[in-house]
Amino acid sequence: MTEGERAVWLERLKSGRDAFVQAVCGLSESQARFKTCADRWSIEEIVEHVAITERHLLASISQNYELVETAENEVSSAALNKGRDRKASPLAAPERLYPAAEFGGLAGALEHFFASREATIQFVQGCEADLRLRMTNHPLGRMHGRDVLKIVIGHPARHLEQIAEVKAAAGYPS
Repeated sequence: MTEGERAVWLERLKSGRDAFVQAVCGLSESQARFKTCADRWSIEEIVEHVAITERHLLASISQNYELVETAENEVSSAALNKGRDRKASPLAAPERLYPAAEFGGLAGALEHFFASREATIQFVQGCEADLRLRMTNHPLGRMHGRDVLKIVIGHPARHLEQIAEVKAAAGYPS
């Protein structure tokens, strides 16, 4: 990772964190737990999912990867492109990334998100490796660490749309 890449990744990680936190800070318990319907996630559950997912994705590029000699860019790019648009191509998270009320509410889930994001920031600050040479498996397919990092950065933004939909739904508590 070059210094220029590192600076861009860090800025995106921090600005994404700040936007995500801004969208959920100050919500009441009833707002955080409101569901538009029984099979949809509440804002609290979305935050928990994002925190859990970030922890898993970071592990996939920092610990659970296969080191390769040349980047498999075509394979990785094809997998990454599958998940570009949440509306056009909705993705079902693997069950291990489903929220399970393990953080005791929105504040706990948000605290876990902060910790997960801070760990990601620390990883990027210290990473000297070419992440394209770290191949890992992702629900979208096999991809290199650089594309997984792109997913880590974009994942909260993808769910900001979902949070906005919950807030705009009929019956959302004021």
